[in-house]
Amino acid sequence: MTKSKEDESQFKEPATYSDDGKTLIKCNDKNINEYTIKNGCEVISDSAFKDCYKLESISFNSNLLHIGNSAFEGCVALQKVTLPDNLQIIGDAAFFSCQKLKYVENTDKVTKIGEYAFAHCYSLQSFVLPNKITRIEKGTFFDCHLLRTIENHEKINYIGDGAFYNCMYISRQWIIDLNPKAFDCCGSSMEHECQ
Repeated sequence: MTKSKEDESQFKEPATYSDDGKTLIKCNDKNINEYTIKNGCEVISDSAFKDCYKLESISFNSNLLHIGNSAFEGCVALQKVTLPDNLQIIGDAAFFSCQKLKYVENTDKVTKIGEYAFAHCYSLQSFVLPNKITRIEKGTFFDCHLLRTIENHEKINYIGDGAFYNCMYISRQWIIDLNPKAFDCCGSSMEHECQ
């Protein structure tokens, strides 16, 4: 008896990992609602969950060190992210356009947050910067127009252009002191949105 494609999809693993289990390569089901990263996984690859538009909940394991570029880009249903204790790197555009994302928790151990990491996270209202972060990169909170507070910003010594573009409610003076262009539109990939 031949299995249909629909039958095969029911038994397909929801995600593909490297042979050693340390890298989640990609999500195989764009309609997935929730997922738990397997124990032992240290890296989520670039674009692994990109455009999983029904993903509402993601659970990380304690081994995870690196979330790749655009890993969760376009996960428009994702509302809350609790980062694992040992996470070090959030890649460029990692949570780009997660439009319902309100909460990002447990940022303590992160040492790098990439460009446009939380751009277009329209529902994000507050963010606690990790203690080891001294830079807010270009476009990090681009168009997070409900963002009101950035906590633990005293150690910041660099802010990239457009980092707070269209963040209308944020306290501005400490940002302007570091970079007056932080509220400007920036980057060729974004210029069409600044007309």
